Amino acid sequence: MLLCLVYGATWSQVDSLSAVADQYYAEENYAEALRHYHSALERDSTQLSLYERAGLAAMKLGQQPEARALFIQLESKDSSNVIALRQLATIYEREENIPKGIKYYNRLVQLSPDRGLYYRKLGELYREAGLIKDALRYYTQANALNPADLISLRGLSELLLSEKVFAEADSLLRAGLEMDSLNIRLNLIMAKSKFRQKQYDSTAYYVEVIRGKYVLKPQYQKMLGYAYIQIDSFDRAIYHLTKAISNEGTKEYAHYNLAVAYEALDDMESAKYHLQEAINSGISKDVDLYHRNLARLHNKEDNLKEAIPHYQDAYKYGEDPVLLFYLARASDKYYEDKNVALRYYRKFIKSPYEHKEYKDYAAQRAAALKEYLHQSK
Repeated sequence: MLLCLVYGATWSQVDSLSAVADQYYAEENYAEALRHYHSALERDSTQLSLYERAGLAAMKLGQQPEARALFIQLESKDSSNVIALRQLATIYEREENIPKGIKYYNRLVQLSPDRGLYYRKLGELYREAGLIKDALRYYTQANALNPADLISLRGLSELLLSEKVFAEADSLLRAGLEMDSLNIRLNLIMAKSKFRQKQYDSTAYYVEVIRGKYVLKPQYQKMLGYAYIQIDSFDRAIYHLTKAISNEGTKEYAHYNLAVAYEALDDMESAKYHLQEAINSGISKDVDLYHRNLARLHNKEDNLKEAIPHYQDAYKYGEDPVLLFYLARASDKYYEDKNVALRYYRKFIKSPYEHKEYKDYAAQRAAALKEYLHQSK
């Protein structure tokens, strides 16, 4: 009889503490709620609902280690408890503990095979792990289960785009844009897809749809600027490429493409300025291209004094044999000492460059310069 009275008193205390904790939780006073849930658990560790609510209160407080410990205890008492599995999956995902995140979302998929969200989460985690084949599989399942989930659709289209499966990616993106035509991310992904397919009109269209609703990052300014160059809209290209200059990651290419746009508008001074800036910013393998084009513009203006050093630098960085031919011709015109041109002609003749007219011209000019030098001694 006494034992029953003790148990009854314990149950009464637990219920009372739990009720107070629930009230604090409802009032969003999670710290007090958690304290009372712990007090209740100290008196009765068999009530699974106390672990659930204590863990959720800890999550609300941002106390992930404590929440994790509570949900692990709950899982040990009930291995198929969905609340425990879902919260542990979330915690490990936030901690970027990818293997454990995958483990718990897989458990959830087994328990609820019709929940597209869990497949999407697996797709995201496998993608972060660099396991693209598995990521594609889970994103595809997520999309099949819930085609209206634009987050799954976006993730799948991005993966397909990275794998260059353009037709399938575009089809998904069109379906997404039918549901939400002004969706910023979907329009940007579609623009990127069209850009990679060299469909520059479409690239510009999809970016312009959201322009004004979204501050374009420099990489998209650069992409849009390049697209406008390809469709001969040079003023618009200049507008967007100028904005891309502010970022170190896009500065070099923005300057180069600005040079292309300004040259198309016959503004040679601006074109030369931006080519020089591309050289100054150059960290990529394209530095030879910038020197080459700057040399070409100076040569076009018959400014061989400036052209020759850039041809030399272009050859130094790229070793394209045709540059030896350009150097030979420029030196032939600029230097009184014809030995300089002769050296470049001979080096070009020995190069693997295959262009009969250039080789014939170089051979004839080299012979003429050799004769000229011989007679001038």
